[in-house]
Amino acid sequence: MGIKRQTGIILSFASGGQNEIKHVLKRLANSIDAVHLKELVLLQESVRIIRELKDSMKENNFDKPIIIDYRLDQSELDSLKGISGLLKNEGAYGMTTMAIYGENFIKSCKKEAGIGIFAIVDVGTQSFRERFDDAFVVENAIFVKDNKCEGIIMTSRHLDRIRKAKKVIGDDLQLLATIEKKNNVGNAITAGADFEIVPCEFLEQ
Repeated sequence: MGIKRQTGIILSFASGGQNEIKHVLKRLANSIDAVHLKELVLLQESVRIIRELKDSMKENNFDKPIIIDYRLDQSELDSLKGISGLLKNEGAYGMTTMAIYGENFIKSCKKEAGIGIFAIVDVGTQSFRERFDDAFVVENAIFVKDNKCEGIIMTSRHLDRIRKAKKVIGDDLQLLATIEKKNNVGNAITAGADFEIVPCEFLEQ
């Protein structure tokens, strides 16, 4: 099914209280396609904030899918069914996992999770780029697609990798790109991304 694209913008919250986030979502409802909540927001407010945000959206006559930036790693795989079940019960659409642990890990995530899996295949650090080359990132994107996950997440710092990944996954998988700098908004979509994950402060300024 995937996220319905209208603006190509997914609004990201790294922190903030429930009322503040509700206010921002109400104001920007027509400018975004989905919501991206960092795990820290859940730790600050409790997982209940997902339900509160979904209820607030419906009260204001709009509804956007919520992706939780959980970044599940290999050590937590045995807990995935419970974690994803809790997130789903509160109304989350999907959660992030790390693709670097390989295809069997992603296959298990897809099998065990009760919600959509968005696999992070490239992050915006120099050490990651030096350790994992373009071929590795593209290979990960392919097996995420083959296992029918909801999407891949990449950094907008490496536009060349976005182009290469999109070329092999086509329209079979949605590509979400994280935006680290305000003046980079729009570059990832031009390079082939379906959505850009934009920090709320970039749209608030």
